[in-house]
Amino acid sequence: MLEALQRSSARVVGRILEPSWCWKLRRYLNIGAERQFATDMTRVNDMLYGFITRSIQDKANRGGSECRMDLISLYLEQHAVDNGKDAPFHPKKLRDFLVSFLAAGQDTTATAMSWFLVMINRYPKILENVRREIHDKLPDLASGKQKVPSLEDTHRLVYLEAAIKETLRLFPVAPISGRTAMRDVTMSNGVFLAKGTSVHMPHYMMGRMNSVWGQDAEEFKPDRWIDPVTRKILAVSVSKFSAFYGGPHACLGMKFAMSEIKITLATLLSRYNFKTSREPFDYTYRMALSLRIDGGLDVAVTSLD
Repeated sequence: MLEALQRSSARVVGRILEPSWCWKLRRYLNIGAERQFATDMTRVNDMLYGFITRSIQDKANRGGSECRMDLISLYLEQHAVDNGKDAPFHPKKLRDFLVSFLAAGQDTTATAMSWFLVMINRYPKILENVRREIHDKLPDLASGKQKVPSLEDTHRLVYLEAAIKETLRLFPVAPISGRTAMRDVTMSNGVFLAKGTSVHMPHYMMGRMNSVWGQDAEEFKPDRWIDPVTRKILAVSVSKFSAFYGGPHACLGMKFAMSEIKITLATLLSRYNFKTSREPFDYTYRMALSLRIDGGLDVAVTSLD
């Protein structure tokens, strides 16, 4: 099912990037990528509806005596609380929720950390700076006395956070996103959007615009995120750094994701070296709903001891 989801996410982006009449014609004729998309979505739907059916049956068999802690059971329990035990339940709504959850959660932090490993292989000096900060700020972690840093510990790793954000600027996990105008609106630059207009935001391109980031926008410079006076992370508008989106539809897991990435990288980089199997500048992306590394990432892991 995961392979089907990955192919489907790539097809969704393909639909965004090509004229609508083109993919709609292929869908009508049931050929090419649209035929594969239909096959993949049938597989995904069969699997998810199967999970939902079994969870509903399991809930009926238990008679409400206990609440399971899996995602579907929790959703069903909350539906009963919000709407009453006898309220009609529509499996498609839960199916849509599960598809969104799976699509959004497919290895997003792993993808971000993979690009980070590529970048520190491209720029060893950045890795030196990260390790120096860990040694200076968290000596117990660097010496091995501490196994995993606490969340509070990671707040002290300013340069590491800057390097992570710089990686996400150049390689946002979600390279493109879309919104639909709910009413007629005129943008600040005078562009008129009629109600129902689809607007797509290319975060990959936005993170590389000279007009936004300066003439060095294509360069990997973690220091651009650090205030030269206070040595703290600079506050950057979500309109400028849009890797996690912004406004009421901003990524709900942004803080959790950043904490998870910082804790994981601080732990691993304090103990191991990671050398890419290919020349680091040879890596490129494969366009889908997430910006995966084309061909994946293989690394040789060696201990620092």
